[in-house]
Amino acid sequence: MGLLINICLAIIAIVLGSIIIPLGILFAIIWLIIHKGENLGMKYFSRIFRNIAISIDILGNFCCAIMFNVILIKNTQSLYRFGKNGDTISKVIGLNLQQGNLTMVGRGVNRILNIFEKDHSIKAVTNNL
Repeated sequence: MGLLINICLAIIAIVLGSIIIPLGILFAIIWLIIHKGENLGMKYFSRIFRNIAISIDILGNFCCAIMFNVILIKNTQSLYRFGKNGDTISKVIGLNLQQGNLTMVGRGVNRILNIFEKDHSIKAVTNNL
């Protein structure tokens, strides 16, 4: 497909997703309230929000690959670069951390991730996230 068509598809997906996803979550909340949760409530919503976070992370890794490769890793010819489909930002940071290939900014991002979860980027490598 041509660039213009792909741009249009991306815009449509973003617009529809920003409408449909909140509606779907709201619908699920109402449905679970009406049906008394049927023992799904918290686990179901926990999975939804975790999957949203991982999906955005993977999208960010792909969309911001050039910027991240320049700013976060020392050697842009690294064996493991940002932009590979399916990888999270944390995984690529973890792989480059193991190689000693993070810039000062990359190490700072890793420290921020460690605030939320100790050794987050290394766990992302081992858990293949």
